[in-house]
Amino acid sequence: MRREIAKTYQTINPDEILYLADAGEGPYAVEQSILTQDDHVIVPKPNYQSAETIPLAACEVTGVQVRMYAYKGDGWHLDIDDIRAAIRLNTKLVSLNFPHNPTGYLMRVTEALCSM
Repeated sequence: MRREIAKTYQTINPDEILYLADAGEGPYAVEQSILTQDDHVIVPKPNYQSAETIPLAACEVTGVQVRMYAYKGDGWHLDIDDIRAAIRLNTKLVSLNFPHNPTGYLMRVTEALCSM
């Protein structure tokens, strides 16, 4: 399987491929590998339950609210300033899932560029 996946890329070798059974295993494997009890993680809220509980098993987690803004006219938005405000010296991971589960919100290119 890894060999077949690697064939679809020009610069990746099969031993660099990690494939998993579902979308929950990837975040679990990464977070359990890199997080320690001294770390901090930021996740959007509402969220798919494991997005918060997996890192919470290892360290402190701050939820940043994805909000419904009536004045923007098109539903849900994640305020990048809310993310910035939640960052601490020990923040090791900001976990963002887009399209956002469960709201379906998809960050626009202009929003993503503002976050850089």
